[in-house]
Amino acid sequence: MPSDLDHVRLEEDREDAPFLAEQTPQSRPDPTVAREKLRMRLMITLFTIILFVETGASMTSGPMTRIYESIACRHFYQAYNASMIDNSGQVPEKWCKGKEVQGEVAIVKGYGELFDALASIVLAVPYCLLADRYGRKPTICLSIPGFVLNIAICGVILWFSDIFPLRAVWLSSLAWLLGGGVVVAAAIIWTMMADVTTETQRAAIFFRFGVAVMSSEVLSSALSSWLMTMDPWIPMILGWVIVIVGILLSITLPETMHAFPSQELKQSHGLSNLSLDTEGPDQSRFSRPLEKTASDTFRSRVSSMLSKYSFVTAKKPVMLLLSAFLVYRLSRGTAWFLIQYVSVRYGWTIAQANLLVSLKATLMVLLFLSILPAASWYLIHRRGTDSRQKDLILTKCSILSLMVGTLGIGLSPHVSVLIFCMVIQTLGAGFVYTTRSLITTMIHRDQTARLYTIIEIIQALGSILASGAMTAVFQWGINLGGFWTGLAWILASSLFGVIAIFIWAVKPPPVAKLPDDIDEET
Repeated sequence: MPSDLDHVRLEEDREDAPFLAEQTPQSRPDPTVAREKLRMRLMITLFTIILFVETGASMTSGPMTRIYESIACRHFYQAYNASMIDNSGQVPEKWCKGKEVQGEVAIVKGYGELFDALASIVLAVPYCLLADRYGRKPTICLSIPGFVLNIAICGVILWFSDIFPLRAVWLSSLAWLLGGGVVVAAAIIWTMMADVTTETQRAAIFFRFGVAVMSSEVLSSALSSWLMTMDPWIPMILGWVIVIVGILLSITLPETMHAFPSQELKQSHGLSNLSLDTEGPDQSRFSRPLEKTASDTFRSRVSSMLSKYSFVTAKKPVMLLLSAFLVYRLSRGTAWFLIQYVSVRYGWTIAQANLLVSLKATLMVLLFLSILPAASWYLIHRRGTDSRQKDLILTKCSILSLMVGTLGIGLSPHVSVLIFCMVIQTLGAGFVYTTRSLITTMIHRDQTARLYTIIEIIQALGSILASGAMTAVFQWGINLGGFWTGLAWILASSLFGVIAIFIWAVKPPPVAKLPDDIDEET
């Protein structure tokens, strides 16, 4: 007679027997542990990418301005007074502060920002749809060749400036056809964070990223200024290498689109709602009327896609805050010319003016690490303010600091007054983060990533407007000279005033206490 053990062996030897034994509840992996591991890995990788890219970009800002200036200066004196060119083929920096040279530098920088933003805004939606269809990681990896090609084109044109005109650097914007540029990369990064975080976690992550960005500028700007005293090409090339290393790290990112199939995290997927194919594979072929034309199908798909963004116009506070993002980016166009402005108005070298960027970054780190957390704690625990009102109060304080500080920078008769006004302006540096946190609480969780994509597109649109408007105003101020050199900052201050009107018109709804948020707010 076969024993019970023989029956078990016969069952195991069957061809249709399962390859792996059925897991018991005790042997199954804990989904919470897996979720936290993936979230930790993602955040570490994203922070590393941000640190490398922002550090490299900060290192190249000052050197690029100086290289633009030296090329424009040499071309100008070659045409009008070749005797000013020394044996090395360069013109001493002190002779390059005239309005003709500085006007050309402003045009090259301003319209360069215009073409970069224009390319990104046109490509944002197609690449975000790719992120929905094929995943976040493959899409952000597509940006790698774009960044490399952008740097290569810019480097070749600047190095061979005797062959190529300076304005040829605008061709580097064509590289963003590969990957969509900074706008697409930023939108995907925000979406990946939304994939693996809850609403309350997300607000804290914004500030941590703010600290990471500002911290990267502290040492990089100081190091860049020191290296510029030897040769501006040294920090320029070093910064480019750091940027490339940072963007290459995106290869190591985990995929987050379908990382967590639970209902909570399904709601965090925003780009998954952007899919053009809203029907199932079988329904799309057999459930449509036969008389439906291709144009009708296209219109219905476009209408279906646009309807997913109707939440933007459904709420007045959301519209006001999105408008604030647009005007904010327009008014922040003066930041592109700060180094050039200090150099022209106060007679500083580009390397010396670049040190102010390091000072400003240091103040921002102090703001994010101590002042903003202390203010948040006071409003919540001492004043009993709810989270939305707290964000609104901080946003109002931030925009007032930006308005007053920016006006002071434009009117400062001496560099010491300018530094004091920079401190005031820096106190408003949390505006973008508090506003983003505030507007996020006004929508449903499944709309978060769509909202982030809209914000990035709006900010790119603001950059397009700023590149033309602020470049023209800055040139106008240089031509007028004296008091009017800071005209662009006076205009920016008035734009911050417009934002203040928008912010004061916002009336956020009361906080709804959700069961999963009660523990996180305590």
